[in-house]
Amino acid sequence: MAQAKTLSQTELDLVLNYVSTKKYALRDRALILTSFLGGLRVAEIASLKMGDVLNLDGTIKNEIRLSAAQTKGKHPRTVFVSQRLQTELANYLTTRHIKEADIPSFIQITAWDLVLMAYACGFISFIRMWALVVAAVIQEGNFLLLPWLIKALAFES
Repeated sequence: MAQAKTLSQTELDLVLNYVSTKKYALRDRALILTSFLGGLRVAEIASLKMGDVLNLDGTIKNEIRLSAAQTKGKHPRTVFVSQRLQTELANYLTTRHIKEADIPSFIQITAWDLVLMAYACGFISFIRMWALVVAAVIQEGNFLLLPWLIKALAFES
């Protein structure tokens, strides 16, 4: 399998500038940088709980331990959290008032928002993004995705 394309610093800056104009800018910035700086996959980020990211004293952990259930290969792994990523996560978490260990780290985000962000970051192609949405609409009859699809198409143009 081919290695996924990574963003150059210029491309990353463009993506971060774009998300800075959106409603949940700090959340989206933290999501993108968790992937870029931490090397986490979209599904791994979506599965994170506050207890995975925060120490008991409320500080950001130096490492995130992903369980086998959270990873693609079903093998547990440890992700080291750089000082820059710790700062970004801390900035985002200032917007979160409830920080109980068992609640998701990133709220108000759907799998489809993560797919759109994966596309925006260059991790998946527009064709792959389109295929994921069409498959969900066909298999699940989930026509609630249509407004999201319109948003994705507007993003492409």
